[in-house]
Amino acid sequence: MTAALGAFATRDGHAAAVSARGIKQSFRGREILRDVDLVAEPGSFHGLIGPSGAGKTALLKVLYGARRAQAGEVSLLGRAPGGRDRALLARVGVQATASSFFSHATVWEHLSTVAALLGASQARAHQFLDQMGLGRLRDWRVELLPVGARRMLALASAMVHHPEVLFLDEPMADLDRSERADLLDALDEARGEGTTVICAARLLGELGTLCDCVSVLDDGRVVAVGPASSFVADSNRSLTPPLGRAAMAARSRGRVTALDPMPAVLGNKEVLA
Repeated sequence: MTAALGAFATRDGHAAAVSARGIKQSFRGREILRDVDLVAEPGSFHGLIGPSGAGKTALLKVLYGARRAQAGEVSLLGRAPGGRDRALLARVGVQATASSFFSHATVWEHLSTVAALLGASQARAHQFLDQMGLGRLRDWRVELLPVGARRMLALASAMVHHPEVLFLDEPMADLDRSERADLLDALDEARGEGTTVICAARLLGELGTLCDCVSVLDDGRVVAVGPASSFVADSNRSLTPPLGRAAMAARSRGRVTALDPMPAVLGNKEVLA
C-alpha cells in the first residue's frame, strides 16, 4: 500500500511538488514498477519517457492517486494522493479518458460543467475553448467529435481550473499540426503561471522544448534521470543520454526532440549532470 511521504526537498531546499520513493507495482503477477523514485520541482516540466510497457502510465496513476502502489511512498503537494481529498483534487489536473466525458453534452456544456465543478469561472472556460481551438466546435456533441478534437477537449478539461500540478499521458497523440501548436502554447502559458507538469510520452517531440527534467523508464525502472539539456537526439532521432558508453557517441548538447525507438539505456540508474 502506498504511504504518504513528507515531500522531498529539491536542490534549492524547497518542498517538491510531486515526489515518490521506492514505488513498486505488479499486475497479474508481473512487476511493472520497480523501486521507482521521482522528484518534480514546483513549476517544472518533468518528462517521463520510455518504450511502450515501460511503466509510464502506471507511474502516473500512482502519482495522482488513481492507483495504489504495493510499496513505496508518494507526496502530491505535500499530501497523500487518492481517496476523497476534494481540496487536493481541486489543485490537480489529470488528462481525461473517454469514460470521463459527458458524451451527450456539447463541447461547451462539457467544458463549462467541468469548470464549474472545479471552481473555475465561465470566463476561464470560454478562454480555454478558444485557446485550444475548440470554439468552432462548441455546439458539437462530444461523442461526435473527431479524435484530435476529443483529445484537445480532454486536455482543456484538465487545465481549465489552473491546476498547480498537471498530469499528461501522450498528450500529442492524434493531434494535427495546428492542434499541437495550440497545445504547446497552452502548456507554455501554464508553465509560465507556475504549474508543475508531469508528462509521460514515448515520443517527446515538440514537448522537449518545454521540458526541464527527464526520467527514462525501461522495464519498470528509472534508468536515467537528469536535466533535459543532458539528452540529445542522435541521427536516428533516438533520444540518448550521454552516459559515456561506446554505443552512445558524444554529441553536442541540445534540447530533447524525439524518442523513436528508445535505445537500451541499460543497467543501473544514472544521474546526469
